[in-house]
Amino acid sequence: MLILAVVFGLPLVVFVLRKMIMNPIWGVALVFFVNPIGPLLPDLGGLTIGRIVGILTMLIWLGHLVVNKRRFQKLARSRLLRNVWPFLAAIFMSALYWYPVNSGELALAGAFTFLLMGVLALMTENLIQEKKDIRILAFAMAIASCIACIPAFFFTFGIDLYTFFGAEAPTDLTAESARASTIGGNPNSLGIVARNGVFAGILLFISRSEKQNNLLTWVFLSVCLVGLVLSGSRTNFYGVAIVLFFLAFFGFRKLKAGFRKKLVLLSLGFMVLSIGAFQFVPDQVKARLFMGKGGDEYIAERASSRLDYTQNQQIQAIGFLDDYPLFGVGLNRTREESGGLGAHDTVSVIVGETGLLGFFTFTWLIVWGLLRSYKCIHLVLEPNIKLGLSLLFGMLVSFLVMGTGGGLIMPDDRTFWVVLGLIYPLWDLDLKKRKGGLQKPKRMPLKRKTDLVL
Repeated sequence: MLILAVVFGLPLVVFVLRKMIMNPIWGVALVFFVNPIGPLLPDLGGLTIGRIVGILTMLIWLGHLVVNKRRFQKLARSRLLRNVWPFLAAIFMSALYWYPVNSGELALAGAFTFLLMGVLALMTENLIQEKKDIRILAFAMAIASCIACIPAFFFTFGIDLYTFFGAEAPTDLTAESARASTIGGNPNSLGIVARNGVFAGILLFISRSEKQNNLLTWVFLSVCLVGLVLSGSRTNFYGVAIVLFFLAFFGFRKLKAGFRKKLVLLSLGFMVLSIGAFQFVPDQVKARLFMGKGGDEYIAERASSRLDYTQNQQIQAIGFLDDYPLFGVGLNRTREESGGLGAHDTVSVIVGETGLLGFFTFTWLIVWGLLRSYKCIHLVLEPNIKLGLSLLFGMLVSFLVMGTGGGLIMPDDRTFWVVLGLIYPLWDLDLKKRKGGLQKPKRMPLKRKTDLVL
C-alpha cells in the first residue's frame, strides 16, 4: 500500500507543487480542496494538511512579491490591506498582552490563525487581479464541497459510504443523530462545505457560458444542496437563503431583460433542486431546520434554548469588555475566564476576546466590505460581474446575520476572507472588459432628452 501511495501520490504532489510555484492561486484553491476531506488525511505534528498547504502557499506568494515588483506595488496600494491590517494589529496586541499569563499561548495561536486568514484574503485579491480569472478557485471550492457531500447524497439512495470509510452513518433515533455529516467530521462541517459549494457553484454559473460547464455546475449545486439540507445546519441553511435573496434582489433591479432570464433560470433551478432535496430529508431534520415550527415541541424548545445560550454568551462577552476594555480576555480564552464553554459566535469572540480595539477594527472591516461591494454593484456594467458582486454582498450580509444570531465565527471562516478578497478583482475584470476603464456615459443628440446611450 505504501509503495502504491508513493508511486501514484509522488507525481501528483510534484505536479501540484509545480503549479503552485508558477501560480500560487493553485495553492489557495488547494486549501479549499483539501479542507473538506481533511479528516481522511494524516495529521502531521498537530498541523493539518490544509494548514500546511496554506503556509506553503503563503511562503511561495511572498517569494513572488520579492521578485515581482508590479505585484508588490499592487499589494502596497491595496485598499483591502489598509482595512485588514488594523484588525490584525489589534488581535496581536491583545495576544501579546495575555501571553505572559495562564493559557496565554492560546491567544497567540488564535492571533496567528487570524493572520493566516487575513493573508488568504490578500493573496486572493493580489493573485486574481494579476491573472484576471476566478475559475480555478471557484472550481476547486465547488468540486471539493461536492466530494464532501457525496456520502450524504448517496445515503439518500440507500448507499452507505459512511460505514465503508469507518464513520458513523445517520440514524433516525433523534433529530441530532439523523443529521448527515462529512466523513470523519460532523453535521456542522457538512453545512459549511455545502454552503461553500453553493457559493462556488453560483460563481461558476455566472462566469461560464458553455453548456457543458453549466451542466457540471448544476451537478455541483444539486449535490451540495442535498448536503446542506441533510446536515440540518440552521446557520448555513438560512445563510444560503439570505445570499439567494440578495442575488435575486439586485439581479432583477439592475440587470437588463436578457440577463434576467439567466437569473430566472438560476432561481427556478434552485427551487426545483431544493424541493427535490427536501424529499429525502428525515422529518426530524426538517423540524430542526424550521426550529420545530411544524409542531415538534421538543425541537422547538431545543432551538429556543440554543438562542438563549448564544444571548447569554454575548452578555458574558460584554461583561468581559467591562473588565478588560481594550484587549478583551484574549482569543480562545473564554473557557479559561468563565469556566464554561468556549465562545461560539462572532459577537462573543470579537467583543469578549479582542476588546474595543478588535471590535471597532473588525466592525469597520465589515462595513467597508459591504459599502465597497454595494458601490461596485451600481458602477459595473458587465451583467455577469454585477451578479458576482451581488453574490459577494449577499455572502457578507449572511455572515453578519449568522455571526450575530447563529453559531458562526466569521474570522475563523476561510470563505469570509475570500469574499473580501474577490471584491476588487471582480471590479478589475469589469474594467478590463470595457478596455477603457470606468468612463462616464456619452450624451448623444437624440430626440428625447431623457435617452442616454452608453
